Amino acid sequence: MIYNSFIKFCRSKSILIIFGFFLFLQFLLLAYTFPLSEINSGKPFLYIDHPFHLYQIELARSLLKQTLLVGYDPFFAAGVIGGIFYNPSAKFPILLSLILPDTLSTETIYAYYVFICELIAPSIIVVVCYALRWPLLHSIFAVLVGWLFWWIGAFHWYSTAGMVSFVCSTYLGIAFSVWVWSICEDGQKSSTIKLILAGVAGGLGLWLHPTFSIVPIALFCSFMLVNRERFSFLIIGKALVISIVSVTIALPWVIPVMNWGKIFFNGIPYQRAFGIKVLLNPLFGVWDISMGSFLNPFSVIICLSGLVFVDRIEQKKFLPFIVAGFVLLLFGSFAGINETIGTILQPNRFIASSFLLFGLGASFVAGNYFTRFLKYGNGKLVSIASFCAFLVLLIPLREVAREVSTGNHGHYGKIPPEITEKPKIVTWLETWIKENTSVDERILFETSAGRIHGGGHIAGYLALKTKREFIGGMYPYTFNNMSFWDKFGFGGPIGELSEDHFMKGLDIYNVGWIIAHTPELKILSQRLPNSKLVAEYGPISIFHLDHKPSYLQSGLARIESRDFNRIVVTDAKGSELVLRYNWRPELVTNPPSKIVPEQVAQEFPPLIKIVNPPDRFEISIQSN
Repeated sequence: MIYNSFIKFCRSKSILIIFGFFLFLQFLLLAYTFPLSEINSGKPFLYIDHPFHLYQIELARSLLKQTLLVGYDPFFAAGVIGGIFYNPSAKFPILLSLILPDTLSTETIYAYYVFICELIAPSIIVVVCYALRWPLLHSIFAVLVGWLFWWIGAFHWYSTAGMVSFVCSTYLGIAFSVWVWSICEDGQKSSTIKLILAGVAGGLGLWLHPTFSIVPIALFCSFMLVNRERFSFLIIGKALVISIVSVTIALPWVIPVMNWGKIFFNGIPYQRAFGIKVLLNPLFGVWDISMGSFLNPFSVIICLSGLVFVDRIEQKKFLPFIVAGFVLLLFGSFAGINETIGTILQPNRFIASSFLLFGLGASFVAGNYFTRFLKYGNGKLVSIASFCAFLVLLIPLREVAREVSTGNHGHYGKIPPEITEKPKIVTWLETWIKENTSVDERILFETSAGRIHGGGHIAGYLALKTKREFIGGMYPYTFNNMSFWDKFGFGGPIGELSEDHFMKGLDIYNVGWIIAHTPELKILSQRLPNSKLVAEYGPISIFHLDHKPSYLQSGLARIESRDFNRIVVTDAKGSELVLRYNWRPELVTNPPSKIVPEQVAQEFPPLIKIVNPPDRFEISIQSN
């Protein structure tokens, strides 16, 4: 069945030509804006979320070399659990690393992944048109619209900002939903293999990005609503089988993340605004928090006109996209009112998905109009209309040209190229930390929601390159009671933080350096009796704390070395030893000894306590 379907697809020359044309066009533009010449350079992506993903990939790759999927990460928050299951949206680059040479750097593997996602995402719409049996002209319009939405609007910002998996999953999710609908609505009992394959595809989609299922659910339900006269429990049964298989495949990471997310995500405000303004602005193409595009209002207007001027039978072919688009628009505009949904799903991003669906619906309507016009219009009128349509098309094409150019004008995404030299502030920080600090004490790094450190969340990158430990998280709003970001620290506003509480936390976590950028943290650091300002660069001030560095809370021992999932302790003496690393129930020692939590302060998580430690031992997670 699969082979026959593939052969049938290959015989459709027109669809293949469309696919090949847009794939080649996308390749050419990416080869210039990425650029292709830098893909093997090893230069890091340091814009917005990219450094965060680079760190997670490097951590997971290191654990895989130890035949582990999950391990202990000592470089952030005084020790946390990490690995592929705790990586929300960069799992596929880790899997990609398994088939690529081990000698390739994480930066290069990630560059391959980003390039592949950005290359294939817009062209996936060809598969949607083929599966829906849309006419050639309608398909051309749809693929063109999908390509334009990738470049002109929120999707290009998301992709260049490090949310490339989300963008790719949106396009793939539309194709997946259409495929599942074709399986479920055929009125016959589909083969078990076909249902399982669809379930596996859905499960892989959830591995690609946690929110993969949102668009398919909305679109599938819209197909079912529009075609409700064909409703049967057989359709529901097939959909449930596919859903169960998909969720089962995703469970290995879903269950850990449900628990880990309670610690890691502390009310992250990104992409969770709500209200009428959030709804209306993108409808009118306003670029604000909703990241509207001028394509949005035109798509909606054309869709609405189709409800009036297109035959009812034909309406069923594009109406599901309008219904799903409207549902996702409402979801993206108002779901953020719920803190849990707003934090986990970041619903504003689905506003972009909703207008892509509107755009696909509009492309069918436009194809219908042009088909009728070509059939009934006279030659001269058709020529004039076609020329006018071409002139109108020049407007978005001009926007694409502006988007891929490096001029000093407005861009939706990052100004090309995507791979660039490190910002000067990042180079300075990396060099200064290497030359002036040691592995014997931690660094308090105040992260920035506004990304003042060169435009990205670079704490993870700095940890990778310097091998220093950082107290708190690598991202704002994470590990609340141990982190510092934008006037917030140790669980509350820095302005309300007492010196005693501040100094207690610095002592417990063996902090010897403070890298601050807000006046509040700078003032608080200056007030410490053992603090000295030692360096400044732009908005950054670095303070050194005069103290005796030690990763021991009590007992006698020495931390010989530490790396991903490995803390080596030597010269241990006495019956008890408390390390300034956070305890986790998964931790064990080698050789075996008793490891228990030690609560040294109620404001902070318990530390690791070793009872009757051997002279030399290692702490790690040994199996998953």
